[in-house]
Amino acid sequence: MQTLEQIGPKSIEWAAGLFEGEGTIYRVRSSKTPRWCIRIKMTDLDVLEDFHATVGRGNLNGPHHSPSMKPHHKPFWHWETNKKDDVITVLSSLKPFLGYRRSKLVNSCLQDYGVDYATD
Repeated sequence: MQTLEQIGPKSIEWAAGLFEGEGTIYRVRSSKTPRWCIRIKMTDLDVLEDFHATVGRGNLNGPHHSPSMKPHHKPFWHWETNKKDDVITVLSSLKPFLGYRRSKLVNSCLQDYGVDYATD
């Protein structure tokens, strides 16, 4: 099993807390084979930069300001990855620190990818 070590200014526990509160895990429906995406979207660029530095995977994109947003709304950024190895590595490292509901979703993702990870 691949794991991440702390490589950024924050700990993996901190990253898991951010992901628990702000992150999204979803299966890409248009794919015939299992494919998952993980993402965090927020207006705090510095927080996403710390997350990205801590997990060392994925891409940070932005700023975005969709046409439906009012001019006074802050632009947002998102960190995401749908690369199988990145998804497996990041979720495997975050899982021990996630709550029950999110851990179950992580288990589904890892099982789709054939990762033998103990289920709770």
